[in-house]
Amino acid sequence: MLLSAISAIGFKEVVSSLLLTISVHNTNMMLTVVFYTISISSSIFSASGTLLVVNTRSTNVLEYKNGSIGTQVEGNVSKSREEVWLYEYNWKDKPDSYAVRVRVQSETASQEYPLLFVTRLQRGVMSWSIPQFTYTFASRTLCSFLHNLVPINGSGSESFSVDISTSSPNPVNYILKAEFVNNFEISLREHLTVTVDPAQPVYYLWRFPADEDTVLIKASSSDTELCAILSIQGTQV
Repeated sequence: MLLSAISAIGFKEVVSSLLLTISVHNTNMMLTVVFYTISISSSIFSASGTLLVVNTRSTNVLEYKNGSIGTQVEGNVSKSREEVWLYEYNWKDKPDSYAVRVRVQSETASQEYPLLFVTRLQRGVMSWSIPQFTYTFASRTLCSFLHNLVPINGSGSESFSVDISTSSPNPVNYILKAEFVNNFEISLREHLTVTVDPAQPVYYLWRFPADEDTVLIKASSSDTELCAILSIQGTQV
C-alpha cells in the first residue's frame, strides 16, 4: 500500500448518505477502518421451474432458472448455451438497509475464454468476469438497499437477474450464490477490520444523522507494500 493511512471527508449538503467501497489491486490485505462523526433480516422468496429458449435456426440455447437467496446453484455455459438466474425477494418487513452479495466461482474458466456475469437490477446493471488475475472466484455487492432511501414500487419486493455466458466452444462450469449482507449499514465511531482482494471489493453504507453535516473517515493498513483504494460516493437519492 502506498500510504499506511488514508482519510476522506463527506458533506451532508451534497448527499444524505455515503457508500464506502474498499478495493485492492494486489493480493490479500487487511484494512482497519475507523469512522468518526460520521442487518440483515432475511425474508426470502423462492420459486422453482425453468424457461428454455431455443433458437430453431441454430443450436443456441438460453435457459432461465429461478434462484433463491441463500441457496448455492451450479450450471454450465458455452458459446451455444447461456443461462440466466432470476431472483425476487421481499423487503417490506426489513427495518434496516441491506444489500445482496453475489458470489461466483469457476475452476474451468480461462483467460482466453472467461465467464461473463451481467447482473440486472431494477435501477442499474453491473458486470464482471472470472478469472480475474489468478483468482477463479469473485463477488459483488448489489446496491438494492436504495429501497429504504427511494421507493421503487409499492409491492414490497425487488428482483434482479444474473446472466452467465462465455465464448468457449466447450462447456464451462460455475457455482453461484446470492445472499444478504450482514452489517451492511455502519454506525458512528464504529471500528471495522476488513480483508479485501482484487476479485472481491467490499462495500458499506453510512447515513448522515440529523445533527451531523460533516464526516471524517480514516483507514490504515500494515501491508505497506500493497496499494488499496478507498472510494466514497454519495448514494443516488
